Amino acid sequence: MKRLLLIVLLLISAGSAAAQDPTPEVTPEITAQATPSPDCGTCHLDVRAQWETSTHASAWHDPEFQSVWTAGGSPSACLECHTTGYVRRTGSYDHVGVTCAACHGETPLTHPDEPEPYSAVVDVETCGDCHPTTINEWETSPHSADMACTSCHTLHPQGIAAESAEALCLSCHTDPLTGYIHNDHPDEVACVDCHWHQGTVSEEHFVSGALLPTGHDSLVESKTCNACHTENDPDWQLISMTRPHTETLPEGEAVGETFPLTDVLMGIILGAGLGTVIVAMIYAVIKGR
Repeated sequence: MKRLLLIVLLLISAGSAAAQDPTPEVTPEITAQATPSPDCGTCHLDVRAQWETSTHASAWHDPEFQSVWTAGGSPSACLECHTTGYVRRTGSYDHVGVTCAACHGETPLTHPDEPEPYSAVVDVETCGDCHPTTINEWETSPHSADMACTSCHTLHPQGIAAESAEALCLSCHTDPLTGYIHNDHPDEVACVDCHWHQGTVSEEHFVSGALLPTGHDSLVESKTCNACHTENDPDWQLISMTRPHTETLPEGEAVGETFPLTDVLMGIILGAGLGTVIVAMIYAVIKGR
């Protein structure tokens, strides 16, 4: 009876399986898989030579970074930008420093034999992975309309795309700037001294790791002026207020003169007196009720 029951169960199972739809055959899609970056410098010798002198190449080996990072307990958050291929879950990484794959992505297996050239273009979003504060500043500046990071910065040495910062600015801003602000400063004051003011950002970043402002918004703020004038001339604000001047627009129209300090003080006195009279009148009306 046991054998007969087993045979019946096997027949029922076989019939049930035969009644089901057959499993369709799946053909796997063949795609080029990404692979860890090979030694790009084997072919791109000139690029490698430029990169080896860059801040990206020394992002891990920099003695100051290593000293501060170790003293701070070796926080893993720093490795997201100071190594390549960092995996937060495991704490592992592929390479120390910022290597080719960190910016250009993993190299396909078909490179360099693929029919179409491998695109290694680096966009602003890629830079923003490690430089979010700088990108946020750039987005609020006039430069974001039609200029990317590589419009001013060289890609592999990470320098500026001119012999000096002043030459870089003047390569686009060719029209002479007239007016008090630009004419009154001595020649040794460069554009970036005011428009790209960043104070001691580099040192502070090493201490706290904070992604601090870098001046890429191109704004001239009061702290920019104070950085020079309060140190060199404590009375500069008084001098500025008492020194009448005019500025000339490109069309030749005068902006106007500043008010002398005596006029400013007179206005304050008259305003205070008028305010006192108004308050007294309101008080008299209320008391009369």
